[in-house]
Amino acid sequence: MQNKFPKTLTLSWSVPPAASGSGIVMHNLLSQFTPAEMVAVGAYYVGHARSIWTKEKPHIFYGLIHPPENWRGHRWILLLQFPALLLTSIWVLFFFRCKVIFVVYPDHLFLLAGYLLSKIFNKPLYAYFHNTYLENNPNSRLAHWLQPMVFKRAKHIFVMSEGLESYYKKLYPDLKCSALVHTTMKYLEADNVVLPPIHNPLRLVFAGNVNASCSEAMGRFVKLIKNNPEFSLQIYSGMRKKTFQNIGIFSDNIVIANVPYDFLLNHIQKADVVIHPHGFLGEMALHEYETIFPTKTIEYLQCRRPILAHVPADSFIAKFYRERDCALLVCEPTVEALYEGLMQISKDDALRKKLVTNALKAARRFYAPNVIQRLRDVIGAVV
Repeated sequence: MQNKFPKTLTLSWSVPPAASGSGIVMHNLLSQFTPAEMVAVGAYYVGHARSIWTKEKPHIFYGLIHPPENWRGHRWILLLQFPALLLTSIWVLFFFRCKVIFVVYPDHLFLLAGYLLSKIFNKPLYAYFHNTYLENNPNSRLAHWLQPMVFKRAKHIFVMSEGLESYYKKLYPDLKCSALVHTTMKYLEADNVVLPPIHNPLRLVFAGNVNASCSEAMGRFVKLIKNNPEFSLQIYSGMRKKTFQNIGIFSDNIVIANVPYDFLLNHIQKADVVIHPHGFLGEMALHEYETIFPTKTIEYLQCRRPILAHVPADSFIAKFYRERDCALLVCEPTVEALYEGLMQISKDDALRKKLVTNALKAARRFYAPNVIQRLRDVIGAVV
C-alpha cells in the first residue's frame, strides 16, 4: 500500500521562474506534486524570464530577492536577507501545516534555514545536494559545522547523480544516501529520426550559465568561434550579457538571450550542434568536475540535435555519454581537437542520426513520474 505523502515544505534557492540549472530541476520536481502535497520557499531572480506556473502546482513564496550578479555588495545583500528568509519559511511552515522539511543545496543560507526549522520545530528533515558542500568549501567554518549537523539530523540525503552518490558513500559509509537524478516531463520516441541540413556557418548552441564548472572548457570554444566565419554560437542563459562580456565571451558571431524554460527546447533545436563544455580544471575541487551532472544534459538529450561534449575522459558525465553512445566526446583540452570534432560531426550524417537516436533513448531514464516515485516512497515513509 502506497504511503500518503505528507505536506512538505521545500526550501530551495532556485524555484520558478528562475532560468538557472537548479531552477529547471526544481521546476520539474515541483511540477510532480499538488498544492496539497508540497509548498516551496525560494529566491526571486530579478530580471529572469518567467516560466509558466499554474494554480494546480505547489504554491511558491519568495523568502529573499536574488539581485543581478553585477550589483555591488551582492554577497552582503543576500546575507542581510537571511532573517526574512527564516521568517517567511516559519510562516509557510505553520500556515500550511507542513509535516516535513525538504531542503535543497546549493545554497548555504537555505540549507541553514532548513536545518534550523527542523531542529527548532522538531520536523523530519530531508536534504537534496546538487553539489558537494563541505568538500568544495574546506575553509568555511559554517560548512564544517553545518554539513555534519544536516547529515546527522536528516533522515535521508538525496544527491544529483550516481557519481556523487558513489563519492559520498566512500566518504560517509553510514550515511543514508541515494541518487535523485534530474527529471523531465517528456517521454520522446526515438524512431524515424530526421535531421535538417547543416547550415553555413555551422550553428552551435549552448544552454545554461557559464561558471566555475565549465568556464575553462567554454573558453576554448570561444577562442575557436571568435572571428571564425565557419561558426556561430547562440547562448541561452539566465546570466546577463554584461556578465558574459566581463568574462570575455563576446563576438559578432556570438548571440546571448534569456528565454523562459517552457520555450528553451524549441530554441535549442535551432542548432546544428549543441555544445557541452565541462571543466577539466578550475576553481572548484577536483571531485566536483568528476561527479557533477549538469542540468542542461537533459534538454540536450531531448533536443533532437547532436551533442558535442568537451569533457574530461574520467568524469562521470563522460562515462554517461560514452556508455550510451549519445554524444561525440572531445576529451583533449585543445582548440584544435574541438575544431576536428565539429568538422567530424558536421560532415557525417549517419553519425549525427546515431547520436540523436541514442540520446532520445538515454533521456527516458529521467522521466519525472518514475524518478519522483523514489522521493515519494522515502519521504512518504514518515507517515
